[in-house]
Amino acid sequence: MQTNGYFEFLTHFFDLEDPREDLGNNHLLIDRVGLVLCGTICGAKAWADIERFSKAHQAEFEQFLELPFGIPAHDTFGRVFRILDTEQIFDEHETTGFAAKTVRCCTTTERTRTREAT
Repeated sequence: MQTNGYFEFLTHFFDLEDPREDLGNNHLLIDRVGLVLCGTICGAKAWADIERFSKAHQAEFEQFLELPFGIPAHDTFGRVFRILDTEQIFDEHETTGFAAKTVRCCTTTERTRTREAT
């Protein structure tokens, strides 16, 4: 990731533990965190919203994030953030409490929508 000032806020998440096994971690966790934060700030309320937002702005994101396999699918975002330790974000990143609330909000919203659909 280029450190040009625009995405410096992501340095707070470099030490975030990636809970995924070797299988299926094509997309970088730090890229996902950046996409989720930006999408949520811009009004995304579910993983599908974040995917649409990220794809619509992919050219801009590629200037600042690595995105070796492009934009992750909405179910990929959901899978990773479901197993991500949000308490680690709260504990280690008090100054970025908004980020932890964002992750928790997206996860809760997606679970609620899933329950409503069944």
